[in-house]
Amino acid sequence: METIDAATAKRREYARNWYAKNAAHVAAQRAEKLLDAARADTVQQYRREYYAKNSTKAQQMNAARYLANKDARKAYQIAYRQTHTEQLRAADARWRAANPERVKRNKEAWYVANAEKMRELARVAGPKWRAENPDKVNAYASKKRAKRQLRVPGWFGEFDELVAQEASALAIARSAYGMEWHVDHLIPLQGRKASGLHCGLNLQVIPAILNMQKYNKMQLIQLLEWLNHI
Repeated sequence: METIDAATAKRREYARNWYAKNAAHVAAQRAEKLLDAARADTVQQYRREYYAKNSTKAQQMNAARYLANKDARKAYQIAYRQTHTEQLRAADARWRAANPERVKRNKEAWYVANAEKMRELARVAGPKWRAENPDKVNAYASKKRAKRQLRVPGWFGEFDELVAQEASALAIARSAYGMEWHVDHLIPLQGRKASGLHCGLNLQVIPAILNMQKYNKMQLIQLLEWLNHI
């Protein structure tokens, strides 16, 4: 048998008396909550049926509402991003870590969809950026030379030097016609799965946009394969 103190017994007695006096009120509140839940289900069901029957009209209304509030929505989104920068970055990092394949597909799809824009950007902005940032260009070139030097084989000879010089000259000549070209290593020097050598047989001249897309990935590793991507 449960043993309770006087204070607990008093509280329980008060509760019983209160519920006895207000039974009708309590029952009405419970009924109202059940009715609200039923109403909510009915409203949701109505909305689903309405959108199913009037999907085109609903889309038009949503589009009109979006256009009517476009500036306000944009301002809100900008303000939200500014005040929640760290949270958004953390959420984005978590999503990327959890969805590496989707990130890869999205990035590749973006490059394909914006290939022409990137070519134009490389053609127009590339020379201008290099002219305005010679220190960064030199630092990048120095770093690239150091990495390349680590991948120069001991048998690197006159043939390899000639191919490298000719490839560089060809990239410069082609870039003069309006689209930037790069000297690329077929097998990247710092690939994750394999690392190629800096030698004549591992060089090709391709559009800069393709080289930037490739980066250190095992892509465009066959001679003239890049022709299928322009």
